[in-house]
Amino acid sequence: MLSNLIEAEPITQETLTARGRDALNRMRPKMAALTTSQIRPLNFDLGTAISRALAVAPAIRSLRDQVTRDCPSADQAVIDELEDRAFAAACANADYETAIAPPDGLDAAYNEALEARSVLMAGANFLVTCNVFKPAQVAGVDGGRGYQEVAQDALTLVSLYTQNWERLEGKLPIPREKIDRVQAVAERLMLLLGYLRLSNIFQQGMADGRS
Repeated sequence: MLSNLIEAEPITQETLTARGRDALNRMRPKMAALTTSQIRPLNFDLGTAISRALAVAPAIRSLRDQVTRDCPSADQAVIDELEDRAFAAACANADYETAIAPPDGLDAAYNEALEARSVLMAGANFLVTCNVFKPAQVAGVDGGRGYQEVAQDALTLVSLYTQNWERLEGKLPIPREKIDRVQAVAERLMLLLGYLRLSNIFQQGMADGRS
């Protein structure tokens, strides 16, 4: 059996990353030359395929002369590229998964902004009844639960509080530090939402390329 010929050396994550990047760079010209009709969706587990390819590669190398002699029609160039293709696939897949992963902190920023919006909105409604804020000033608060709605509402309320802070300071159980914190969180949520949209555009581009 092939597994009895040569025992594959363990592949560490550091080796996989370094060799994967080098292999991907070597394979890019061939990847760029592919036509749309040559690109197909994967119908197998890529991680398993990469692991198996790297495991048998040493044994396959040891049989190179025999394959060349007994199987003259085999594409030896492709066989010789087995390791490069496996490492390149691992690197490309890791890059793809990184690109489509939700930005770190998105849910945390959303939840904090959502809670802060409720607090600021309750205070704003109270100030409307006290004739400090006008109903029209809080009418623009959407109240939706989407990422963008929550961030925009929080920023609208922050702006309203900030513009009237001289009249409000010391009269509300909401310190200025809380207002500043809400602004920072809402702005971060908007930034992360932008990253998420770029990720979605990237995914759509990948899907279009596969179709």
